[in-house]
Amino acid sequence: MTELKANKICVAIPALNEENTIYDVVKGFSKLADHFSLSVLVVDGHSSDDTLKLARKAGASVLVQRGRGKGAAMIEAVSKTKNDVYVFIDGDGTYLPSEFELFVNSVLDGKADMVVGSRFKGKIEKGSIAPINILGNKFFNLITRLVFNVHISDIFSGYRAVKKEVLQKINLKSCHFEVEAEMTVKTIASGFKILEVPITYLRRRENSTKLRPFKDGLCIFRTFLIEILREKFSLYREAV
Repeated sequence: MTELKANKICVAIPALNEENTIYDVVKGFSKLADHFSLSVLVVDGHSSDDTLKLARKAGASVLVQRGRGKGAAMIEAVSKTKNDVYVFIDGDGTYLPSEFELFVNSVLDGKADMVVGSRFKGKIEKGSIAPINILGNKFFNLITRLVFNVHISDIFSGYRAVKKEVLQKINLKSCHFEVEAEMTVKTIASGFKILEVPITYLRRRENSTKLRPFKDGLCIFRTFLIEILREKFSLYREAV
C-alpha cells in the first residue's frame, strides 16, 4: 500500500462532482499548510467533472477511492496516511476553512479527543438545511443524550477534528452518510472527550445535496440504532 506524505494534521475532504467549490475549499487550507504542518487530501468518489484537476491545482494531494460513499472515503483517507490529527470537511463549500483553528487547537492542546463543529450553536444560512433534516438531527441528538448522558447538539456535522488514536480505537465501518453518527457514538462510548464549537453553515451554491432524506435517513437510523445498542450493551457487560 502506497502511503502519502505524513504531516501533523491531515485535512481529508471526501468529494464527488464538486468542481464548483473544491478549489476554494482546498485553497483555504493550503494557505495554512506551513503554519500548522498540515496536508490536504481530497478523496474522490469517481467524479465525472473537473474535481480532481481543480483539487490538484489548489495544492491538494488526491486519491481516487476504491469504493463508493462518504464514509468509505473517510476510512480510506485514514488508512492511506500517517498523521496525528484528521480534520474532516465536506467539499461542497458549506463549511468555512477559515474556522479551522476553532477545531484543531483544542485537539492539539489536549483539551479534547474530538472537536465537532456545531451548526446549531453557530450561524446557519437560510435555506441551507431542510426542516426534515433539522428534525432528524434533533431526534438523534436527544437519543444520544438520553443513552450516554452527553449533550451533543449536532451529531451529523461534517466538519470535525479527531485524533488518530481515536480513529484507530473506534474502527469505523460505515460507508455512507451515517459515518458521522457512528463516529460520535463510538467516540463517546469509548470514553474519549468531545467538545463542540459553534461554526458557520452556508447554503450550497451550485449542486443540490447528495443526501436523500428518506432513503439515507433510514440507513442512518439503522446504523445509529445498531451502534447505540452495541455500545450500550458493551458498557452494561463491563459494569456487571
